[in-house]
Amino acid sequence: MAFLLKDRVKETSTTTGTGAFTLGGASATFDTFSSVLSDGDTTYYAIVHAATGTDEWEVGLGTFASSGSTLTRTTVLSSSNSGSATNFSAGDKDVFITYPADKAIFKDGSGNVTISGNLTVDGTTTTVNSTTVTVDDPIFTIGGDSAPSSDDNKDRGIEFRYHNGSAAKVGFFGFDDSTGKFTFIPDATNSSEVFSGTAGTVVAALEGNVTGNVTGNVTGNLTGNVTGDVTGDVTGDVTGNLTGNVTGNVSGTAGSATGNAATATALATARNIGGVSFDGSADITLPGVNSAGNQDTTGNAATATALETARQIAGVNFDGTANIAIAPTDLNGVTSTAAEINILDGATLDTAELNILDGVTATTAELNILDGVTATATELNYVDGVTSAIQTQLDAKPPLNTIAVTVAGGKFLIDGTSQHSMSLVPNVTYRFDQSDSSNATHPIKFSTTSNGTHNSGSAFTTGITSTGTPGSAGAYTDVKLENDAPQVLFYYCQNHSGMGAEINVGNSAIEDHTSLTAAGSTLTIDLAASKHFIVTMTANTTFAFDNIDAGRSGNIVIKEDGTGGHSFTLPSEAKTPLNGAAITQQTGANKVSVLSYHVLDSSNVLVNYIGEFA
Repeated sequence: MAFLLKDRVKETSTTTGTGAFTLGGASATFDTFSSVLSDGDTTYYAIVHAATGTDEWEVGLGTFASSGSTLTRTTVLSSSNSGSATNFSAGDKDVFITYPADKAIFKDGSGNVTISGNLTVDGTTTTVNSTTVTVDDPIFTIGGDSAPSSDDNKDRGIEFRYHNGSAAKVGFFGFDDSTGKFTFIPDATNSSEVFSGTAGTVVAALEGNVTGNVTGNVTGNLTGNVTGDVTGDVTGDVTGNLTGNVTGNVSGTAGSATGNAATATALATARNIGGVSFDGSADITLPGVNSAGNQDTTGNAATATALETARQIAGVNFDGTANIAIAPTDLNGVTSTAAEINILDGATLDTAELNILDGVTATTAELNILDGVTATATELNYVDGVTSAIQTQLDAKPPLNTIAVTVAGGKFLIDGTSQHSMSLVPNVTYRFDQSDSSNATHPIKFSTTSNGTHNSGSAFTTGITSTGTPGSAGAYTDVKLENDAPQVLFYYCQNHSGMGAEINVGNSAIEDHTSLTAAGSTLTIDLAASKHFIVTMTANTTFAFDNIDAGRSGNIVIKEDGTGGHSFTLPSEAKTPLNGAAITQQTGANKVSVLSYHVLDSSNVLVNYIGEFA
């Protein structure tokens, strides 16, 4: 269905009134509408009554129908009936394709062309040879009339041509797709809308972060951190820390430079040394110190290389010139209690502290000081790191709920059963052990969709952690589902289709149901919401299924309300077995019917009638 204009298309018609015209054929020198238009095409038309003296005519936009060769007068542009549809009288009329004056594009007396409405230009190249181009739209969009669906690896921006006095150049200013940054290249090479070349110089006032080298003068305020070398003069205030060397003069009023310099010619505030003022600008002489450097004063030095008088520590001489060793026996004399030892650090003494005291490994006697009772072998084992009987049992304890996973015949075997359907309880950790060599290249994954990513689904990862490489020692996947986890999951192989099966999630099958109300029109039953559904009938309703994934199964309990008399219609996907019980709708008040279902595929849901209950 397109809009078309063609030359020399004219037919006659005897149609009367204001409706569609039946076309009666063309003369030998004209073409018919059907020879140039297809069903549903539109065109501009003119209809003129052929009788002399009959002022009946109409110009408009019409829609051609190939069936019956008719032209519907869709929009009347002008007519002998003041712009409304003309009520044509009996007689022959000429019906032809025309080009209405108010739809024509033409030059005015000054040679200008004005187009009202939207302009669409199709083609490979559009060239505008104008001295000045003005666009009122404040946003100029390039790269397509809609967002691309994928990365075409092409740059976006403006390509411009100029001459630098010696050669013609092509420049580019815009977005570099490969770097994800804006760039300016004054001498660029365009290879299929991908530009390359050396970045040029941009002269502008900058606001924001600058990453890279800045060559030239910076005039204005610089707010933020500068990391790197600054070569050249800086005129203006600098607020913040300056780390690095400054070569040159820093001038300004007192207080203009705030902070500490690595070196200086003088101290900002003079200090007294031995009662003599010192600002670092010149040497000073201290009273009592001669030129040779000997100080004629009395008192104690802050540090020294040796004690003037040697002292004894636990009977060992010590003058500070070397380390001394004190044997454990040198500490004899007093028996320490636990309370006394704890005073040392304010906390209960441990083996490490005991060892520090005497330099030997803690003994049973020392440990008894800690708790006031005779130390047992168990206590000693905890202190010295020797493996205890209890620890051996803890180390040998297997992980909670370990499930052995193997692969045979292209299927997962769960604890030896091929494609076993499992039930998992939330907040309990299950370890799927994939250390068996048959698991190589078969990482187990989980999804809310049967067969997972092989059936347009996605991996379910909440509460799931994998360790190691399947088929190697120590490879496993731990699963601990939350209370709000989906009630039906599926396990599958990440790399191969058709290896897994269904997982029911919940404390029991009885808890796994969804309550719905059939109140008329259509009720959609989302098979992914639960395994079982309880539907209360309050009006005649047509059922529809959603998320029809192979392997889903459960029951649908249909309950009539206190009034009864409400029927249901199953969707087209529902199929009943040839030897199954016929589905008998019980519509009495408070009657209950039970249907079981199993999904074979998206088009076939096996439905079996279990029976009715009062």
